[in-house]
Amino acid sequence: MKYFLLIVFFIAFHQQFTNAQTNTHFTNEALRIDFTLSGNATNTQAAIFELKKEPYWGGSPMHQDAFDYGEFKIIVRDSTNNEILFSRGFCTLFEEWQTTDEAQSIYKSFQQSIRCPFPKEKISVCIERRGKNGKFHELLNTKINPADYAIIHTSIKDISTMKTLDNGSSNECVDIVFIGDGYTEEQMNKFHEDVQRMTDFFFSQAPFNE
Repeated sequence: MKYFLLIVFFIAFHQQFTNAQTNTHFTNEALRIDFTLSGNATNTQAAIFELKKEPYWGGSPMHQDAFDYGEFKIIVRDSTNNEILFSRGFCTLFEEWQTTDEAQSIYKSFQQSIRCPFPKEKISVCIERRGKNGKFHELLNTKINPADYAIIHTSIKDISTMKTLDNGSSNECVDIVFIGDGYTEEQMNKFHEDVQRMTDFFFSQAPFNE
């Protein structure tokens, strides 16, 4: 019982610390970083293409990636003291393409997007890639000013949504979204029925049924 209470206390403390960090360094909005990965089977380069300010941050409040998964990683640091504010690992289609025969003979670019909470102050953004030894090395490092006029401000159009299953907060769960591509407005009832059928099937299969 004592250990259980300690774990609960640690989780509660960590959540409060994370929320405090969010309020200090980030707004409730999101920074979308559109960038390119270019290269061939043996070479990789990264370059920023566009920056966008989106009205909502829908990701986890746990801003530090504890698992270090993924072929690539984004690290956001405070530009004044180099403190790590956000990190997240991710994988790309580019790395899959690098394993093809085509990548042995030609050079290609792939556009990628990664999001982080929108910063209140200037930050430095680093994109790294994991080497064969398992350690990350830097591909790109750039400073971003949240007041930069070149950052595109976006809005979200009001759309009709329907929730089929709610297992808790988005801060603690994975959000799965079905988009009705190909359905007409008159077919929305059919779309909702199809989504419900897919949802029921998905969560009847292991390990999701547990």
